[in-house]
Amino acid sequence: MNVSSLYIAKIAKVFDGDTVMAHVKLGSAPEDLGTEVILENKRIRLNRVDAPKRNSSDDQEKRRSRECHDYVRECLKSVDYTVYMKTYSHNGKIKADIWLTEESISNGWDSTLNKMILDHGLAKEYNGSSS
Repeated sequence: MNVSSLYIAKIAKVFDGDTVMAHVKLGSAPEDLGTEVILENKRIRLNRVDAPKRNSSDDQEKRRSRECHDYVRECLKSVDYTVYMKTYSHNGKIKADIWLTEESISNGWDSTLNKMILDHGLAKEYNGSSS
């Protein structure tokens, strides 16, 4: 997994509990030397999170998916959908650890939205292998 930099992003859409669409502001990392480019409509998977699937045929899983989706939306709404993300490239997909505030970044993984979802029991931790 290739690690990228820390970026500021505006979440445009929450697909489900582990996938969002974001406008990512490149140039917000020091090594970008002041260049500013916005990558629009990037599909981002939350790193290490496996949320219930919304298109499942199982009614229980659909309900859990809605709960997770709603929790993610409420968390993002509390920060006006602007977040800080550390991105990773994995098998052609963009994954990210997401922090809701700049102050929480220094606390590492334990203060990410990803970890909050897991701590609330709304999703399972995904380690890269199929379950």
